[in-house]
Amino acid sequence: MLDPFTKKRIEKIMDHFIKANNSGRSNPQRKLKYRIHEDTVTLLDERPILLNGQWIEWGIAQFCRSDQGWCIYWRDLKNHWHVLDNVKPNADFEQQLKIVEQDCQGIFGD
Repeated sequence: MLDPFTKKRIEKIMDHFIKANNSGRSNPQRKLKYRIHEDTVTLLDERPILLNGQWIEWGIAQFCRSDQGWCIYWRDLKNHWHVLDNVKPNADFEQQLKIVEQDCQGIFGD
């Protein structure tokens, strides 16, 4: 579980990231969110379901803290999470978030 200081720091980083990215989205019907659970931060895409007005959340990326640092995970179409093998764990959460934001491999989508 994240200690209170680290959790507050991650919340501040993610709040800034979410605000910046939601204001720049071409589709206002979709928005980014995040959720923190124990040692995992999940970046979510929220969008409406056609016809019934409900909203769904789809996990875009997960950041899981381990002894080696923050690991990045991506989600496949079968709803399974996989570690991003070519990115080493990093103690700097913001560096890992930048990797997801840049999405050089095109796996986190928009």
